[in-house]
Amino acid sequence: MVTSQAIYYMILSLVICFTFPVLLYRFFLLREGISLKIVIFGAFVFLAIQVAFRVTLLNYVIYQSWFSSINNNIVYTGLVLGVVNSFFDELSRFFSFKFVLNDALEWKNGIAYGIGYGGFEMMVLAGLSYTGNLILSLMIHARVFDSAAASMLSTENLQQVKMSLIHTMPAAFLLGGIDRIFIIFIQMALTLVVLYGVMNNKYCYLLIAFLSHFCIDASIQITSAINPWFGALNAFVYGMISLIVIRKSRYFFSCSHHLLSRVNAKSSDLSRSSYDIS
Repeated sequence: MVTSQAIYYMILSLVICFTFPVLLYRFFLLREGISLKIVIFGAFVFLAIQVAFRVTLLNYVIYQSWFSSINNNIVYTGLVLGVVNSFFDELSRFFSFKFVLNDALEWKNGIAYGIGYGGFEMMVLAGLSYTGNLILSLMIHARVFDSAAASMLSTENLQQVKMSLIHTMPAAFLLGGIDRIFIIFIQMALTLVVLYGVMNNKYCYLLIAFLSHFCIDASIQITSAINPWFGALNAFVYGMISLIVIRKSRYFFSCSHHLLSRVNAKSSDLSRSSYDIS
């Protein structure tokens, strides 16, 4: 039997997943005047990358014989997922700011994009997952799971899903929702790293974002598989570091904009001087 406490924590995580991105957008809208269009664009990019590339690649990989042989090894699995997630996420950020949002290279627009990308990820990956878990848990709690789900799942899968929900610690369902709060901060910080590199034509920042994302994603995947509390602690540490990056990066963006303005002003003066001489 799925406990009432587990169901309560699922509902709480579900509320977190669908309300926190909205509250975060509202906060930065009032504080910084971020653009809703860029938030929506970030969400659209995540959806496009997720459906068109990441899911397709993962579905291909999981059926390969070499992956089947390492699937039970949490370290190898975490490394593979880390590479896939970091590659598509950082490349999509780079192309977004390099070719689509190239006239919106500002700190607040990186914040908006990160909220859209990470917030939609939070709603889709975690929110919908918890919605499914909650429905199945309520069915188990009402003792109608076996009869209702029999037509959808094989007997073996039926029991696996049922036992997983029954034997998972109630607190683990709450940790899943709290983890996503820290992960959206990580997505925002990584977005700012890539944006800063594009703004200054320093593509080493793309590599920094990729390597950082890989290390973060792989370590959270591995530690969560070992113990959900370790994974939550890992996400918390990276989330706090990301908040520092978000806060401090604003100064570097301001300096870069000031420097670029001076360079553009000097270029304009030189152009006028050349025109006057001629």
